[in-house]
Amino acid sequence: MSYMFGADPETFIMDLYNGENIPAYLFFSGTGKGNCFPLSDKYGGVHADNIMLEFNPTPSDSFAEVATNVFRCRELVHTLMMTKFGANEIILATKTKRDAFYPEARSSIQLLSNRAAYYQDRVEFYEIGCKPDYNAYTRDTNPMPQLPDNVRVAGGHIMISALDERLKDPEIVCNAVKWMDVLVMPTIIEGLKTMGYYDTTSSAMRRLYYGKAGCFRPKEFPNGMYGIEYRTPGPEWITLIESNQGKKYLDMVQTALIRSVENALEFKTPKVSRALIEEAVTKENPQALVDLQEIANYV
Repeated sequence: MSYMFGADPETFIMDLYNGENIPAYLFFSGTGKGNCFPLSDKYGGVHADNIMLEFNPTPSDSFAEVATNVFRCRELVHTLMMTKFGANEIILATKTKRDAFYPEARSSIQLLSNRAAYYQDRVEFYEIGCKPDYNAYTRDTNPMPQLPDNVRVAGGHIMISALDERLKDPEIVCNAVKWMDVLVMPTIIEGLKTMGYYDTTSSAMRRLYYGKAGCFRPKEFPNGMYGIEYRTPGPEWITLIESNQGKKYLDMVQTALIRSVENALEFKTPKVSRALIEEAVTKENPQALVDLQEIANYV
């Protein structure tokens, strides 16, 4: 069976010179869910989501190509932010340089109080999370994130789909998501740690509020495909495309996604306790991650 892959990772627009965050809606005003700014027919587009910038890369039958599409879109966004989209207004307010603004993939940030004027007077600042968001272990909807005003978290959602109506079955979908916790998340984390791209503090902050183990949404696509939006990963995985060794891990993530779905279609269940998965994925306990990785190598 052939599969398609997609993603909608969120990034924070950061000032490279002083480390401050600039809300995406100041650059891409008027965009939002269902209203994407097209960057490229080949690579995809973006829109402002809360203070984050969400990427909508063109889907592909290669997960590494999806990551490449995000990478190219980030380059195009960086160029746009240097030349227009509110740059003059923001530069006057921050006294920074035109090349300062860059979409950075990190799981969470703490906002600086001296930039409060950028945030609190905008309704977008308070639009956090989206419904529905499900838990594969409880079959319930996850509660909407309740974030402090000085904290924002970003998602790195990954999608896999196929022309197979069995992917409409809640039992199969939930089982596939459990497999993704066992196979996909350890692969992403190992790749990021190997490349030196993993910020444990940022990731741990995110999982206090959002992106815990088993987080997903079923999807039905206009082309007739059915699939899964796996919402547990943070956005850091998009940085793997920046190195040859990282590309290897992107291919491993693709293999893990396919194995997760096919195991579920064969009614296989992961012989791993939920407690270990929670320790490894939600709490990011280092030893639990090692244990889960070892199990993943044998299932």
